[in-house]
Amino acid sequence: MNFVNTNLIIIAIYVDDLLVTRSDDKLIHRFKVEMLKVFEMKNIGLINFLLGMEVKHDHGGIFICQHKYARKILKSLI
Repeated sequence: MNFVNTNLIIIAIYVDDLLVTRSDDKLIHRFKVEMLKVFEMKNIGLINFLLGMEVKHDHGGIFICQHKYARKILKSLI
């Protein structure tokens, strides 16, 4: 898929958590403004954990790992 010159917004919702990512900063701002008209929300910034998964950010992209979750399960078995 090629999204060059395309406005793209991806929204993931789980219970009361909302994760939003975008191709354009102006697009995300417009989305937030419209959502705040209807819902009470707060912006917690860059995500570090989501549904037990660790989210890592670096220059190469965004990566999800479950090391912490796997260790927690292993500890519960010992």
